[in-house]
Amino acid sequence: MSGHWKHAVVHARIAVIALLFAAFATPLLQAAPAAAASATTIARISTSQKVILLTIDTDSIRGYMPGMLDTLEAKGVRVSFGVTGDFAVGNADLVKRMAQDGDTIMNHSMNHPYFTQISSAQRATELQQADSAIMKAAGISSKPFFRPPYGDYNNSVLSDVGANGYLYSVMWSIDPQGWSGKSASVITSIILSQANPGAIVLMHSTDSGDANALAGVIDQLRARGYSFATLGDYFGNQTPPPPPPPTTIYFPQTGHSISHGFLRYWQQFGGLPIFGYPITEEYTDPQTGLVTQYFERARFEWHPGAWPSHFDVELGLLGTELAQQQGLLTTAPFQPVTGGSNGNCTY
Repeated sequence: MSGHWKHAVVHARIAVIALLFAAFATPLLQAAPAAAASATTIARISTSQKVILLTIDTDSIRGYMPGMLDTLEAKGVRVSFGVTGDFAVGNADLVKRMAQDGDTIMNHSMNHPYFTQISSAQRATELQQADSAIMKAAGISSKPFFRPPYGDYNNSVLSDVGANGYLYSVMWSIDPQGWSGKSASVITSIILSQANPGAIVLMHSTDSGDANALAGVIDQLRARGYSFATLGDYFGNQTPPPPPPPTTIYFPQTGHSISHGFLRYWQQFGGLPIFGYPITEEYTDPQTGLVTQYFERARFEWHPGAWPSHFDVELGLLGTELAQQQGLLTTAPFQPVTGGSNGNCTY
């Protein structure tokens, strides 16, 4: 075989291999799961009502937080806190108090790094460690709210934050820059001059200016007709996830259990007072072909697909069946009859 033909054969084989690889690889690529949605950035709330959202960020130190919480409690104001994991570890009592007061808690990272300067894996670790510390202190998760340290984020950060279960990256529309050493009077003036419906205000528990300004800001905004809200008021309150309802309950009184659809029906329509304890397990009745279970005062039959026009569970007519078996039923059951000692009644 000449060199020319050898090269032609080799190229042909490569082409066939490439086509086969593409044919098998394409379905695999198409089957890849969709990426999680990126977090949505929020800098203000869309509303025409005169509502202000105060947000207060922590660092690792206790700072002025005890006094700020006292002020908020005295004024009857709830806010949204950006809490670092470091703060939650060292000040669990204050984080617990935030949750008990009905404040919203945002994940402000574990150690307050610039998120655009760390890797995706490091971001995930920062979020997970902070949320664990907050959960341990307050009994609630910081999800779905993330407050970027230093307000530092980009599309990559938002993608990673969303992948870790945070729907909202919360920024602000008013920054009085108390962190730069401004006085309480200057901070108050800035907030009042920029106040508008739905504004999100940034403050810090580590700045004396913000701490000293808080009470006056609340009073003067209220004098201008403003009320206060939290992120949870608009996007859902943070509560511990309820435990899933049981799918099976065992009754030692009779040694039997109720499960799934029969359990839902039993609980919804009377439970123990109406139906009594289960006296059999579920079984398929050989005569009817239906999944069946006997209770002290009822027989449940499973009729799948009957809902919503009717319940999936139907009750056996035990009285009618017993009367038929004993030959006592010659007409339709439970028909009214006339007569009796009281002419005003039908028997």
